[in-house]
Amino acid sequence: MHRPQHRLRFISVSVWLALIPACGSDKDASHGAPLSPVAPGRSEADQKANLPSGTPQDQQRVATDPSGDGKSLTNSSGPRVLGLFGGYVSCSGDANAPLKGTWMERYLGEVQQGLKKSGAPEAKYIISCFKLDVSRVVFMTSDKPSEVREDSLSQLFSTFEASVNKLPGTSVSIVGHSYGGWLSLSLLDQVKTKFNVDSLTTLDPISRSQCTPPDVVNSFLGAPPFPGCTRAPADFDAAKLTDVKQRTKTWLNIYQTDSRLLHSGQLLGAQNIKRNYSPGDHEAHSKIPEDPEVLKQVTALMLR
Repeated sequence: MHRPQHRLRFISVSVWLALIPACGSDKDASHGAPLSPVAPGRSEADQKANLPSGTPQDQQRVATDPSGDGKSLTNSSGPRVLGLFGGYVSCSGDANAPLKGTWMERYLGEVQQGLKKSGAPEAKYIISCFKLDVSRVVFMTSDKPSEVREDSLSQLFSTFEASVNKLPGTSVSIVGHSYGGWLSLSLLDQVKTKFNVDSLTTLDPISRSQCTPPDVVNSFLGAPPFPGCTRAPADFDAAKLTDVKQRTKTWLNIYQTDSRLLHSGQLLGAQNIKRNYSPGDHEAHSKIPEDPEVLKQVTALMLR
């Protein structure tokens, strides 16, 4: 009696994997379009939430000076902790090296290379990805780079918090895509130590609790776009987002709306940048972290 349900579940996951490239997969997404100001159009969900769209002038300032302080990029020689969090099925196929070839590995490499050139010590890091079971997360740390851990989100949060607390005066930078963007906000909301963050970048963040893989699959199979999959995470009310903003020196939220069935939107308190691809492009969601202009801007921000 339960066998058809199991079969349906398997088919749903298979369709999801076939229709949507792994979120943050190693895929060429070069479009040649610079990270520049765009029309401040808002989704219906953004309008209902009364989120500000910003002006082209504001977005131009963000694109050229993400910190908003008018200073040129400089490298600090102090300790750093990086958090790089991938989305759904963003792990590679290698069980012993689940982050090999992912956008997270690429961003880390760019930052470490930049630090080396400036004479600064390498950054400590925690990098994670989701597999099919989104209740758990796979992660690796700079303290034990050869150890692959699969555990709860709360354990990942505790590990990250401990890494920050080990090093007084630590510069913290966090980047998360899709479910990883939601994870980034959840991390800052749930840790006991309310540490400050130098840079936070949410890349087309999607709520793990409000947009499940079957929700997207059903949309591809003909159901209307699921509300939780076509807006920024609504798990965080204005008070929580304000707390994130107050603790973060620079918060970029880079999103797209070209994928009709899977996209984020503006977040209150963030400097919102809408990235344009091709209307109706179902792969637009996974293209953002692989976008060369996004990589360039975000890694430069992490190197401040």
